Amino acid sequence: MSGTPVDMPTYPKARGRCPFHPPQEYGQWREAEGLTKVRLWDGRQAWVATRIDYLRRILADDRFSVEWSHPGMPTISEGTSAPTPTRTSLLRKDDPEHARLRRMIARDFTGRRVAALRPRIEQACAGLLDDMARREPPVDLVPAYTHAAPALIACEILGVPFDETGYFRDRISTMMTPNASREQTLAAGRDLQAYLGELMRRKRGVPGEDTYSRLVNTHLANGDITEDECVVMAILLLVAGYENTASMIAMSFLVLSEHPEQLALVRDTDDPAVVATAVENLLRYMSVIENNLNRVALADVEIDGHLIRAGEGVILNVPAANRDPRAFAAPDVLDVTSVEPDRHIAFGAGVHQCVGQTLARAELQVALPMLLRRFPGIRPAVAIDDLALKQNPLIVGVDALPVTW
Repeated sequence: MSGTPVDMPTYPKARGRCPFHPPQEYGQWREAEGLTKVRLWDGRQAWVATRIDYLRRILADDRFSVEWSHPGMPTISEGTSAPTPTRTSLLRKDDPEHARLRRMIARDFTGRRVAALRPRIEQACAGLLDDMARREPPVDLVPAYTHAAPALIACEILGVPFDETGYFRDRISTMMTPNASREQTLAAGRDLQAYLGELMRRKRGVPGEDTYSRLVNTHLANGDITEDECVVMAILLLVAGYENTASMIAMSFLVLSEHPEQLALVRDTDDPAVVATAVENLLRYMSVIENNLNRVALADVEIDGHLIRAGEGVILNVPAANRDPRAFAAPDVLDVTSVEPDRHIAFGAGVHQCVGQTLARAELQVALPMLLRRFPGIRPAVAIDDLALKQNPLIVGVDALPVTW
């Protein structure tokens, strides 16, 4: 179903009013052939992969490049075509450059390091919930909790003053908004580079426990990385450690509120394993990262009769893949007790699998049950149809989420 220039489908498609399910076209493409030729915003063509085994194969194949500067790299809007700092980071480097840069931060996200950080995550969440309890409902959960909690942790890990979160949050939001203009996106990236460049200079010669201090006083001081690479690394950690987790906390609460029996299972258990399983199922079901995995073929590659030619772009559609009936018995059903979620690819796969996934899981495992237990009757104060959904095909989320209890 590669299509002709006349009948070729456009991409991306918009979600319906219900934010929990991917656009129905993606499921149709997955069940038809799993690799579909589409037309992008700028008139170029690209492939969209929607079957989970196709995504895994492509992510594991070094004949596909992540280099953003490649002329065949597919983008979904003018804003996403801009070379922002994250698009020049290790996320967009092929090996061996990717491996060289990744090694410098991998130690900060091991299971052991994250376990040591867990009490601080609990403390941060408790403090924010205390602040919420002092307010009269309805309260907007987005700034009060779902964004504030990961922002606090990201600031602590990176060594960024928390009282400056408003500055970087606005810039990150612009960078992550596909309908921003190219110049707006570039300007937001320049502001973040200037801010973190100045913070880098302040950290020089001042040893600290935070990741940025270590990058500056070890790897930069030893000549392992350049100043530009150091700043870009900090921006990546700030963006990846904040925006994605914030949306996942908000959307997890929202979908659980629509499934009260599932919510009760998460709220009422004192078994960490039950919570961990619930989080994996939420990650699969929601898949808030929608169009951030894209590749360019460096050689002709054939996948089940589809010939992806060298230079052609491929968009790896994670939400469709995580609803693939070939991998999941009831893909469109939320079941927080399912033992299947280890098959999902919410964090990608292969050498570029999310380096911070252990931290993201820990934040979700702490933030969700603490919220539900502190406010046992918490619920959205408005109907889902009245929520301000993010008009953002990169990340599924809500701009505001008023709640009461």
